[in-house]
Order: sequence, then C-alpha cells, then structure tokens
Amino acid sequence: MRAGPYLFDAYDLTRPDIESSLSNLRPDVVFYDFAAHWLPGLARKYGARPVYYSMFCTTFFAYLSPRPRGLGPKGLMSEAEFMVAPPGFPSPGMGLRVHEARHHAWLNGFRVGLGKVPFWELFYRAIEESDAVCCRSCREMEGSFGDYFVKHFKKPLLWAGPLLPSP
Repeated sequence: MRAGPYLFDAYDLTRPDIESSLSNLRPDVVFYDFAAHWLPGLARKYGARPVYYSMFCTTFFAYLSPRPRGLGPKGLMSEAEFMVAPPGFPSPGMGLRVHEARHHAWLNGFRVGLGKVPFWELFYRAIEESDAVCCRSCREMEGSFGDYFVKHFKKPLLWAGPLLPSP
C-alpha cells in the first residue's frame, strides 16, 4: 500500500474538476467509487442522484459491513470479528481466514486522502450516503446476499452483471 495514500490524495485533488463537470453537465445520475466519499454531496448539489458502484461482489460488502453487527458507520472490527459472519448472514459458516482478517483489521488504522479519513469509514460512508448501490454481480449468483444487503441498508441494489473478462 505504499502508493495507496498518494492515490487517495490525488483523487481528492480532482474534486474541483469533478464539481465543474457536474455543474456544466447536470447529469441525472452519478456513479462513484468509495474513494470519492465526498461525491454524493456534490452530486445532490447539482441535482444528480449518487449511486455507489462496487467493483466487489455483493457478498463482500454484505459481510464486511458493520451495520448488521450493530456497529455504526465508523465501527471498526477486530480480527476475531472479521472471522465470524454477521448475524443472519445467508452463509453463516462463511468467515475470513486468519491472514485475511489480520489484513482487514490492519486497515482500521489506515488513513487516506487529504482529510486522512480512516479507510473503512470511506468504504462505509460511500454506501451510507448513496441513493442506491450497484454491484458487480447478478441476482442468480448472489440473490440471498443482495437481499441481506437491502434488508440492512434499506437501499435499492442494482445488479450490473458478473462482468467477466474477455477470454
């Protein structure tokens, strides 16, 4: 993650250009990534609906979200918590391995962007402040995880399809 902090800083520095584009284009909808945690406010300012687009599958953000675990959007989880599925998760036996949980817990202290926002807070804020979420999956593959997500976030979920790479 050596270049990571600089990439987030660079992304934050695009804010004036993005605001100028939104002001000129006046789109109806703006899709954004979690790094642009500030974009929902800008989108609404210019009459656009912010839609968080996740390059990850629905299972990923349904599992990692603090909301079903009773934590707020700044809720940080320990290694042990990352290793256990949240209550009511469609696949209760699913869990992260020790090395995966350790990495996710390490990200608790990773601060990014010009405002030095905690990494997980960026991720959670991107979802919380959106009008809808679009994920890189389809109902046929992850329907129960999508339903779980909608139940806890009370947001429409748009399925983009699996977006498989060309052979």
